[in-house]
Amino acid sequence: MIIRKLYIVSVVFAFLGLDACKISYSFTGASIPPEMKTFTVKNIQNQGMTCSPMIAFQFREELQDKIQSQTSLKLVNKKGDAVFEGVITDCNLRQLAVQGDNMAARNRYTIKVKIKYTNEIDPEQNFDASFSRYEDFSSEQNFNDVENELIDELIDQLSEDIFNKAFVNW
Repeated sequence: MIIRKLYIVSVVFAFLGLDACKISYSFTGASIPPEMKTFTVKNIQNQGMTCSPMIAFQFREELQDKIQSQTSLKLVNKKGDAVFEGVITDCNLRQLAVQGDNMAARNRYTIKVKIKYTNEIDPEQNFDASFSRYEDFSSEQNFNDVENELIDELIDQLSEDIFNKAFVNW
């Protein structure tokens, strides 16, 4: 009986000790300092000459949604503890796997972004990095028919990459 009580007390103290750790973890694998409470995603600029006009807005919204859904950070308009800003530098469509009749069997759509991340709590985590993702699709598909779907998929992947670089320290 006494051994059982000592065991229960030691387990309780172990859990209390874990609560004092400096890094909090979530089920997404994010490791965010407990003093970090807010984040800001500044307007994303669209410098890609062939990019859809709405892509910068879509990208900003997706990045905000990803951070809100996978962390407990609160979105603020100015001066968050974590600040993201950047530009879409390029969107391009090119042919792949050209066949004997000079027709492409596959096409590749690529989106490139450059993101500056500022961590006001731990400046050693700051970065200024480029990210690129692409999706291939059949040349039998008309690009205009699949463009929105490709953009949605690529923006999701890019947002995941940026989230991981900022918050998942594997």
